Amino acid sequence: MSEDMRFGCGRQATLPGPLRLDGGTLLSPVEIAYETYGTLDADGGNAILICHALTGDQHVASTHPRTGKPGCINPATGRPWGMAFPVITIRDMVRAQAMLLDHLGVARLKAVVGGSMGGMQALSWAATFPDRPLWPRRLPARRAGDEPRDRRFPERRAMMDLGIDLDDDKDRLDIARIHGWLASSYWSPGIDRALVERAIAGSHCLGAYAGGEQIGFARAITDHATFAWIADVWIDEAARGKGLGRRMVGWFVDHPAFAGIRRIGLVTADAHGVYEALGFHALLRPDRFMERLSPAAAALLKTAS
Repeated sequence: MSEDMRFGCGRQATLPGPLRLDGGTLLSPVEIAYETYGTLDADGGNAILICHALTGDQHVASTHPRTGKPGCINPATGRPWGMAFPVITIRDMVRAQAMLLDHLGVARLKAVVGGSMGGMQALSWAATFPDRPLWPRRLPARRAGDEPRDRRFPERRAMMDLGIDLDDDKDRLDIARIHGWLASSYWSPGIDRALVERAIAGSHCLGAYAGGEQIGFARAITDHATFAWIADVWIDEAARGKGLGRRMVGWFVDHPAFAGIRRIGLVTADAHGVYEALGFHALLRPDRFMERLSPAAAALLKTAS
């Protein structure tokens, strides 16, 4: 690692880009100053990304230099950008960080941490890259008097009080158990395990765990902008009666990656009251909704009815 010039203190990467900003401008090339500490695992999976505050910089654990530079240069004019530099959003910063991580060969993040504006970036990571391996479930540090983390995620706090952990890490999922649950459900009886695995791979999944054992499952399919569909909510029979199903659906509703989504849908045969408590209701305009069923799905519905 010491011979790889990408790693160490006082580094700068010039990435080809382009980086598309929220304001519409394309930046290319993209110059990013950064520092690294320690040794990256062979699989690139032990990195912790530290996002600095507005008045901070990349010098986290090294001597801070005094450069006196006039500012970054506009490659199109050869002159400093000055006030002509385009407006940068938090999400633009996160996209640039993702480009840098790809350049460094960081396959997955162990955590994303930051204070102030860095904390805003940590939250934006979850919404901007929800499918990147181990997106940051860690929330930013807070000061005394700030809103507690547990008030922002009441469903997780309530479950932890019951000794139940809600986690969306797919590596923890017990696929065999999930397949057994869904194969015995009224909506997908006898479903093939390979189909369950494909569904999990394409979904944002949530597991519930107690004593190291999975006791619940739910998944959401979404474009993370306008629409989400919650499916396959299942609670192990021994864990029912504690409101776990409602709280798992509430976890998705409250999640920052689902913030601003205009419509979240689900289907239920017998739990309407459970989901009404979370704001769900019957379709306002059912005459506008259509569906296309495979022959197998159509036959299943006819049998169930």
